[in-house]
Amino acid sequence: MVPLVGYGIIGENPDRKEVERDNEIITPNGIEVLNLSHGYSEEEQEYQIGGSVKNTSEDAMRQLVVQIDYYAGGGNSLLTSHLPLQFSLGAGDSEDFGTTIEDNEPRPIDPEDIERFVLEVKQR
Repeated sequence: MVPLVGYGIIGENPDRKEVERDNEIITPNGIEVLNLSHGYSEEEQEYQIGGSVKNTSEDAMRQLVVQIDYYAGGGNSLLTSHLPLQFSLGAGDSEDFGTTIEDNEPRPIDPEDIERFVLEVKQR
């Protein structure tokens, strides 16, 4: 049996340092995410995320979609939620968005295990 330097008896690396990363928000120019709220609700047993998207540019109309990638278990992407905003934002307009990940749904992720998310607003 050959010992593996730096690895534990079951193959884990005890010297590995987990990197904590913050939630990330990606938006195109002229689009701003406001009133962002998120977190796990023990009472509801779900992870909730919501906010609003505002068009701060002079562009008259913008078709937008919000995509949220949830991460748990050491940074593996386990779930992606597409939230289509089926409307156009005029200059200065804003619109609310929101989604939940529930405990009772057959999902590949437990809502209380969500560590962070990446929220991306895309223009169509």
